[in-house]
Amino acid sequence: MRAGPGCSSIAYGQSEEIGPFHINSDGKTLHPNPYAWNRDANLLFLDTPVGVGFSYSINGSDLLNNGDKRTAEDNLSFLLKWFERFPQYRRSDFLISGESYAGHYVPQLSQVIVKYNSATKENAINLKGFMVGNALTDDYNDQLGMFEFMWSSGLISDQTYKLLNQLCDFQSVEHPSNSCEKIWDIAYDELGNIDPYSLYTPPCHGNVSQLSGLVRRKNKIGRRRLSAQYDPCTESHSTAYFNRPEVQTVLHVDLDHKPAAWETCSDVVNTNWNDSPISVLDIYQELIDVGLKIWVFSGNTDTVIPVTSTRYSINALKLPTVSPWRAWYDDGEVGGWTQEYSGLTFVVVRGAGHEVPLHKPKLALTMFQAFLAGTSMPNLDLLIINEGAEVLLSGNDGRVMYKKPIKLVHGVTRELVSFSTYVGFSMSLDSGKGSLAFVMVPSGVEGEVFRNSSYGFSFGLKQKDFKIVGVQFGVEGSNGSSGSCVVSINVGSSVPVKTINASSVIMGLKGEGKLHAWIDYEASSKRLEVRLNHYGQSRPSDPLLWHSIDLSNVWGTEEMFAGFSTLKGNTSQASFLYSWSFIVRHFPHWMHSEPLDPKDLSKNAETPAVKSRSDCLLRVLAAMIFGAGCGALTAFIVLYLWTIFGNKRPVVPEEYAMQPVDFEYKKVDIVVDKTIKDAKE
Repeated sequence: MRAGPGCSSIAYGQSEEIGPFHINSDGKTLHPNPYAWNRDANLLFLDTPVGVGFSYSINGSDLLNNGDKRTAEDNLSFLLKWFERFPQYRRSDFLISGESYAGHYVPQLSQVIVKYNSATKENAINLKGFMVGNALTDDYNDQLGMFEFMWSSGLISDQTYKLLNQLCDFQSVEHPSNSCEKIWDIAYDELGNIDPYSLYTPPCHGNVSQLSGLVRRKNKIGRRRLSAQYDPCTESHSTAYFNRPEVQTVLHVDLDHKPAAWETCSDVVNTNWNDSPISVLDIYQELIDVGLKIWVFSGNTDTVIPVTSTRYSINALKLPTVSPWRAWYDDGEVGGWTQEYSGLTFVVVRGAGHEVPLHKPKLALTMFQAFLAGTSMPNLDLLIINEGAEVLLSGNDGRVMYKKPIKLVHGVTRELVSFSTYVGFSMSLDSGKGSLAFVMVPSGVEGEVFRNSSYGFSFGLKQKDFKIVGVQFGVEGSNGSSGSCVVSINVGSSVPVKTINASSVIMGLKGEGKLHAWIDYEASSKRLEVRLNHYGQSRPSDPLLWHSIDLSNVWGTEEMFAGFSTLKGNTSQASFLYSWSFIVRHFPHWMHSEPLDPKDLSKNAETPAVKSRSDCLLRVLAAMIFGAGCGALTAFIVLYLWTIFGNKRPVVPEEYAMQPVDFEYKKVDIVVDKTIKDAKE
């Protein structure tokens, strides 16, 4: 869910952040996003409220009456109808994510879902938690953090900093006073022509004429995003793309209700926003008590809702600390910082702006995977030899293992587990060849695996049903000359099930050139994928090598270890690990890898078979016999109960038999003493 209020999730979240495709600069074509979040979950982008993007109402006045309360109610109604339309997703875990003003949308929608489930006594929406980034949370703390961040970053003067605190203290962010707005104008004049949503990236110079007016509208939280790591003009690409008639046709846009011109954000919705509570911290406390999984993240180069604002708001909750402040890592580098509280996890993403997945897509994906898995942000789990910056693997010590055993199947419900491992490495070619293998072995035998092996795999072990899966990277060359690279997947044998020559991918490999490998197993699709590139380059969208395998059938609920090993039997050959992360992700076994097309479902629906006449007669006869039996049994029970309770007669023991008695009436005169009578009166 996106911000504004009044901005499109399709324009920002889907088209330039976490969607499977991003829009090229020509505004006509697309390119795949290698860090798309739908690698790990099904995604649903919602343009909300009515009047945003292609969302519409048949009553035009609705656009003038939007607000927080109505948006939450409309979003709940939409989701209930969506789950009716796509019932195959009802059992899936449901998580909500958003940024900026969605710091209101997301917890408010979560609250109404929890209340609806409680009122109806059914889990209509299987809500498990939510995640918000650079989120508007509490007006007082948010503005306090904004002023402090801009001043401490050297963006505004001392005088402006003091006036912001004096004139905007306890002001509403959405409906500030005139004096507060005037000092904000001064502050933005002092900022100059920079992108306040990403402090250290260049603005889109094609939009310089628009910058002043748009940025000065401070009350539009997340209204504009004018910069990005590589292309600072992605918003203009979206505008061009979604105004193309052929795109609108493919998206089934209602021609009778489409806007005259599609916009990333609606000024009509924003300027006519009604209710906006000054804080949603009370909702956080309520949902923490319910037990939802709640993550809050912040890019630390955003000046609009900066990290200082988020920290002030979290501190106001006064939550006990579970895990203290520490750095988290991705590929051996500090990706940011994190602290875990009772009921809430806070993550800072290093070098990211207001739209974290736009500026730091790889770090954002790592964070999202940890959020889904319910694990802490990655730490340095490598066994570091000699406290160095790299791990040397050679000779008999040529192995390093992930320190914790993992299971790929959990519980009686057989909850499936996927995993991703990212490794930066190099292999010495002094001996003419080198080899490094990623191995997965059962718990308890990992020590035995690395003895008597050809390249780290002990396939020669005489154990029955010995289970091992590995991915081998082999390089051949001559004393620093260009080498060839072979990648193979092994399952229970030294003979690969899949092999590919990757020399065309890794051109000009010299000496100890660094490589970067991605190995992913998706439990939902039962597929092991391998990707390879030069160290520091982005993750390829298509796998270099893949193999269909159900690892849940290989190990079941058994614990296993994962690690890396070098070629054995050649002590001169050495490999180096420069970074390594290993992440597990839990998925219910019913989760689909991709959304289903309802049209395909209707096309493939089987026509019910027509029963034969004889089959119908037999069913009728069986029903009559069953009904007669039930009727007889019911009659017997009724007669039995009537005999006991309905046919009662007085029963008197013989020794107390009643006898007739003669009696007569007598007249008795009652005389009342006058003294008593007077006392009573």
